[in-house]
Amino acid sequence: MSEKFEMTSAIVLLLCVMSCQNAGLTGVRRNPVEDALKTISKNRKVPPDLTITYDDMHGLWGGTTTIIRGSGIGELRERARGDAKPQIVETAVPEDKLLELVQLLIELRAWEQDTPERQAVPDESKASLTITVGERTSNMWEWFNDMSKNDRLIKIKSKMVETVKKRDE
Repeated sequence: MSEKFEMTSAIVLLLCVMSCQNAGLTGVRRNPVEDALKTISKNRKVPPDLTITYDDMHGLWGGTTTIIRGSGIGELRERARGDAKPQIVETAVPEDKLLELVQLLIELRAWEQDTPERQAVPDESKASLTITVGERTSNMWEWFNDMSKNDRLIKIKSKMVETVKKRDE
């Protein structure tokens, strides 16, 4: 009787632990965008509903907005200070380049917000990254002037701009 009780107790405990993990109650928080990116990398197949958007456009100073879609379309908008309209480049992006970008996002844990919120200084702006896969979305940002020091979002921006510009040349 006691052996049967111990086995039943062990099974119930295992089921409780598994239920808590699936419900996110164990302290291990799983990010749905992280899961989606890792699945893309593992399967080496980019879904058409993947959208990666980098944006540091400032109303006064200009900037860059880059959008790369899983459907294989890349768009780069660059506006210099004082220009009324941005220069726009749109090009096809091959799946191998999309997979390289996905791998970089995974390496840099691009779904995580590392920069703490604080009051902006005059004329300071944020650079942001939005990753969307289907219904799953993550947003992160850094202060534009800190990007080189942080060496994270600047790498993503560079990779995205390079991916779109190289295809256009």
